[in-house]
Formats: sequence, structure tokens, C-alpha cells
Amino acid sequence: MTTPLPINLPTPSFRTLVIGGNAGRWSAADPDTNQTLSNGVEAWVFALRGDYIGNAVPTSQTIAAYDLIIANLNPPSIPGLAALAEQRPDHVRWVSLIEGCGKDYLYPTPELRRVLDASDLVAALNERTLGYLRHLTKARTEWIGLPFPVQEVRTLVTPVEQRRDEILICPRRQFEPSILVANALGLPISTYLGIVSRKPKNLPLFLKHRYFESDLKLHLWKEQPSPIPRIPRSEKGLKETWQDAGGCRLWINLDPRYTWARWVIEAAILEVPIITTESTAHGPLLFPETTVRDEFCVDEAIAIGHRLLAEPEFASRVSQQALQHLSLFTPEACLQRLSEALGLDLTAKLADTELLSGVPIPETGVYVPPRSQTNIFSIRGTERVTNPSGEST
Repeated sequence: MTTPLPINLPTPSFRTLVIGGNAGRWSAADPDTNQTLSNGVEAWVFALRGDYIGNAVPTSQTIAAYDLIIANLNPPSIPGLAALAEQRPDHVRWVSLIEGCGKDYLYPTPELRRVLDASDLVAALNERTLGYLRHLTKARTEWIGLPFPVQEVRTLVTPVEQRRDEILICPRRQFEPSILVANALGLPISTYLGIVSRKPKNLPLFLKHRYFESDLKLHLWKEQPSPIPRIPRSEKGLKETWQDAGGCRLWINLDPRYTWARWVIEAAILEVPIITTESTAHGPLLFPETTVRDEFCVDEAIAIGHRLLAEPEFASRVSQQALQHLSLFTPEACLQRLSEALGLDLTAKLADTELLSGVPIPETGVYVPPRSQTNIFSIRGTERVTNPSGEST
């Protein structure tokens, strides 16, 4: 049986498949419109002119049709990915992407070790996790990054004089340290919150708060007692989010996680000063004067915030320092690092790659892990969901 699907048909035959956590199946030729400015794993589809399969594990027949696999190690999929990585044909290069919080990998299971050891490359998205991961696996482990659409986002910068007297709270989890800092600075604070679907599993949540609209999170955020006005904002598409968030005077991101930390990169691109933590890895490089040790350094963060608001010259210098390092995150730089780590000239291979769409391919099916396999960490299961603006929750 064949199904007409958009697919990348390269000439000569160099094919890349990206396996991610967001549901869908598409190609660089006919992308999902929500991903055309992707700041997540899906960005590799465009950098490598490849195909994407999400929220499922492909079959071995599908894997064999490609030359390069980039697999995001979403916890529920790891058992299936481990088997595919070990049994793949010799011509298939395998890159395992560590995209979630580094702390999630501190209690590795046999399945996690298997998929790491079977990889040609383990690509960590947080440089601070490299030392640990290199001792966890025999596979080569490097920081490669994600090919961020730097130039496209740069077109969305809001001039300083047009920005709102408003502070954006960046993380969607562990809000309290950031909120405490924002409260002390005195400006209205905002954050982006998603809707709550009216599925049966969410009924207890609606009953608990006696509120039955899908904007429950926004309602709760606005209604919480606060000494400072709160502005709840609905999650938007990426472009709309960058345009809106770039209009704030200051961002706060006291995030304890060891993740890709996209907010820090986005602040640098949009020339918005951000107060962040060392765990983001990008903070010390891009914003050395506004990065604190961890989320408990509230007093230090407050002092930095007061200075940023009181001294425009300091805020400008902070933003300009970050601009000097943006070239590290461009698609070209990421592709070069990936080429060097794999020993492949990917630029040359992609130069001859032609994108065609609407080509029928065999429907080989996908493997979806049963619920019993979702706990792949020995201490606790971690199931991450990525929202439209790219943040894992």
C-alpha cells in the first residue's frame, strides 16, 4: 500500500530523517507551517533538507531508507529507539539528541545506555552536561547545538524606545524565583500560558478551581494575589511570540534546568537584556553580567534588575555583548560542527540535494511505545510535551 506524502527526494541519494517529540510527518519541501521558523529539534529538518516523523518510533524499514538519523531521545520512545539504533544497516549514521533537562539522565536505564552506545554521535544541547555524558557512553559526545533561525528572528527586533515597561517571566515551570525578582522591580509582569483542553483527564483540574473555560491557566495567573499587576498572555505562534516578547524591557529566566535554554538565545537575538542562570549554559557566554549562579540567587538578580532598569547604557551594553556570539547558533555553524563530529562533508552532500514533494512512499508504519514502557528512568518517568512555541514542559 502506498500513501502520497510530502517527502524529500535528494539527488544523489543522501537522505536525513529527524525523529522528534511533536506529532506529525512532513518534509523540508512541504513543512508543517508551525515549524517553518522552528527553534527546536525540527530545525534540523530544514538545515539538512530532510524528513520528519514525530511522536512515534519509525520501523526498521523506514530507518534503512535513510543515510542519517537524528533522534531526539524522548523518554517514552527510548526502548524502541535503542532497538532501531542497534539493528540499523551499516550505511545509516545515527545521532542521539539529548534535548531535555540533563538531570533527567542522572539515573540511566539499560535502554538509555544501549541507544547512547549504539550512536555514531551523542549531541548534547547543554554544554554543562558533556562531562557526565562522556563518562556515561563510549560514543563520541559533543555540543552541536540546534540550527537557530538567527537571521529571520533578527528582523523582528523592537527598538528600545518602543518597548513596554513590562517584565517577561520566561520559564513555564518553577516560576517562583523569577516572580520574586520581578515583584521587587516594580513593573507589570507577564508570561505566556497555554490553554487547557476539555478532555476527561482535565476534569479534576476544572472542578478544583471551579472554572471551566479553556483559558484556565490565564485565569489563575491573573487572579493570584500579587503586589504587581499581572498580564496573562496566550501562547502564540513563534513569530508572534518573538514580536510580542521582544517588546518587553526585561526578561527573567531563573531556570534550574539544564536544557537547550532557547529563551536566552532569543533574548540575545532580539537585543533584550535577560537575567538568567548558569545552568542554561548560554547565559555565561551571552549575558555574563546578568547571569547568576542558580535560581536561589534572588537578591543578586534583583540588584541586577534594578541596574538594568535604571541605567540604559548598561542595558544596551549587555545586549550588544550578546550579539557578538550569535554566529555560534546559526544553521551554518551547527551544520559545520555536525559535519566535523561525523566526519562527513554535509555541506557538499546537501549542495546536490533537490527537494521534491508529493512523492508516494511505502507506508511502513510506526511503533508507538505502550504506556508500560514510558518509565525509562529508574527513579521516575519523565514525559515531556512541547508546546507550539517550543518549550518542553
